[in-house]
Amino acid sequence: GLSTPAALWARLHLYPVPASSTVTLEATGLPDQSNVPVEVLSALGQVVYQATTTVRQGRLHTTLPLSPLAAGVYLVRVGLREGQLVQRLVRE
Repeated sequence: GLSTPAALWARLHLYPVPASSTVTLEATGLPDQSNVPVEVLSALGQVVYQATTTVRQGRLHTTLPLSPLAAGVYLVRVGLREGQLVQRLVRE
């Protein structure tokens, strides 16, 4: 389904805020899985960056390069089997 449990939303942390050259994503309490898609979307909904990451021992930790992106507001979307984690990203 399209509904994401509130508990999943709360688990994704981005830092630093606002970000400049890189941003780190961190989430805990997740089921282990590999090849987890990570996308950065522009305000218009276009995918401007894609990568994959892994959840190991319940923890997702990955760093995204932001240098190619213009300053502005983006969405970071992590596609887990249980649902999507979505978090707002501000690029300075």
